[in-house]
Amino acid sequence: MNRREVKAALIVRVAVQVQREMKNPHSAKRIVELLGMKDSPTVRKKVVRAARELEERWG
Repeated sequence: MNRREVKAALIVRVAVQVQREMKNPHSAKRIVELLGMKDSPTVRKKVVRAARELEERWG
């Protein structure tokens, strides 16, 4: 694997994991806080949407 492939694999793996963890309210709150955002349903939807876009782009 070259560096670009490793980068793509990492991005996809993290994006998939974020989508999975956003289904659990406690994990979702932790992820949103790690990103430095205030927790709200709108922000959670944005995080999931961004993770989906990353997965589609790099997957």
